[in-house]
Amino acid sequence: MISGVFFLNKDVFDTKKLYLKKIFKLIIFYFCWNAIYYFRDWFFYKQSFDVIDFYNKLVTGHYHLWFIPMIIGLYIISPFLSKITIRGDKKLFKYLILLFSFSCFVHTIDYCEFLPKYDLIHKAIAILPLDIICQYYSYFLLGYFLYNYDFSLLKNKKSYYF
Repeated sequence: MISGVFFLNKDVFDTKKLYLKKIFKLIIFYFCWNAIYYFRDWFFYKQSFDVIDFYNKLVTGHYHLWFIPMIIGLYIISPFLSKITIRGDKKLFKYLILLFSFSCFVHTIDYCEFLPKYDLIHKAIAILPLDIICQYYSYFLLGYFLYNYDFSLLKNKKSYYF
């Protein structure tokens, strides 16, 4: 969400600077740290070295580095999303936030196996494109929205009701 605040407030992107300074560095760090973790496991845990396994671990990454490919993708689409944020109005953002909140709520219900008629609920929810709506770009946009729009209860009580 913080990256959304900093990246989506820009009207003009220098794509060369974005790719060379941000994205390229992240890719290098990602591969280097994955290689370090692979060789650590090879050395300390006496795992056998396999070129194909090394390549797979280099690309798929260590479990706690999940956010680096995700943030690279967000940085890649940030020039497009900034066009939406710069030219977008408050009603559009309210709609997106409402859609995002509702989708995440329904997506959470899908994990509640204790509910009566869970099989029917699960089948109904599986039809909806919730994974697309609940992706990380929504948090990116949410960060921008929460930073740039005032939600003071004293100033405007109606803003909480969309």
